[in-house]
Amino acid sequence: MRRRPNSSTSPREVSTFWATPSSAGTSTRARRPNGGFFDRIRQLTPRTSGHSLATIIEAINRTVRGWYEYFKHSYFNVFDSLDGKIRRRLRAILRKRFKISGHTNHTDNVRWPNAYFANHGLFFMAEARRLELESLRKGTR
Repeated sequence: MRRRPNSSTSPREVSTFWATPSSAGTSTRARRPNGGFFDRIRQLTPRTSGHSLATIIEAINRTVRGWYEYFKHSYFNVFDSLDGKIRRRLRAILRKRFKISGHTNHTDNVRWPNAYFANHGLFFMAEARRLELESLRKGTR
């Protein structure tokens, strides 16, 4: 939270997390998931974390579900890339734990495919969007 001075005697708190200030003094929805999302994912996925993969994925899911619910009606075409970046962070943790040095040359995708993370309960925004659109087309929502 950032404090912005107001004409009254007490400063008013303004949230910079979910909204962006507009010139009219009201707040509007942010246009795209920006650096705040990746900052939070970086906090939750340090490569030297001693937590189990299930614990890390559980923490990530809370953040990812919130961001998905907020942005699902706007820029849905970014979900694939966001999911990929999250899986890349998780693969980096696993690579560190198995003492595999260097950067990936796409062998990590074979070693730990997307299904590996799905089996561990990782929430995929692109898959959730696809299922939601499918249910809307069928009229079963």
